[in-house]
Amino acid sequence: DYNFSTVLVSGSYVYALANYQYDLEPPPEYSLFILNRYPSTFTLAGKTASDQSGNVADLRHDAATGKIHVVDGIGVKSFDVSAPASITLDETLDTPGSPTGIALIDDYAMIGTGTRSFQTFDLRSPVALAQKAGYASGSGRSGLVTRGDRAYTVGNNLIEILSISDPETALPLLGQVPVTGATDIALSGTYA
Repeated sequence: DYNFSTVLVSGSYVYALANYQYDLEPPPEYSLFILNRYPSTFTLAGKTASDQSGNVADLRHDAATGKIHVVDGIGVKSFDVSAPASITLDETLDTPGSPTGIALIDDYAMIGTGTRSFQTFDLRSPVALAQKAGYASGSGRSGLVTRGDRAYTVGNNLIEILSISDPETALPLLGQVPVTGATDIALSGTYA
């Protein structure tokens, strides 16, 4: 009864976000699924006990903490997946804008939040996600990827490169390139 839309392979598992196909009221309902990785046994390892509200967008696995961090157009949700058969919602935070992308770097999450470009959240906080200064471009960003001490964002017909060497402070712009119609970004070697 679910339509899978976002998939991530990490370690021994496949993590997937899926919308409930019979949901009539917006925002739609979705669940996090964990599958044992093919080819050994491609079977269901676990599913969230209850559906969440939101427009599924992106997810990342933090192997160090055993958590999956999800952005869903409303905010960010962290699920404890250390025991796949009993996934638990660990914490949730509504963010400004409509988050569509997430990247992890060390103890930080960089979250693409639309009009505010992206924000930085400290994942080390034992109580709740702590928001940091981030970067506000004045226009929306829909894609985000990090490598080393740089973040690459795309949206509003631009690719921007930012320094994330100190995620605790406002993130300086290192440069930008116009790219008409770009909505997402990936890195391969020295190319974006």
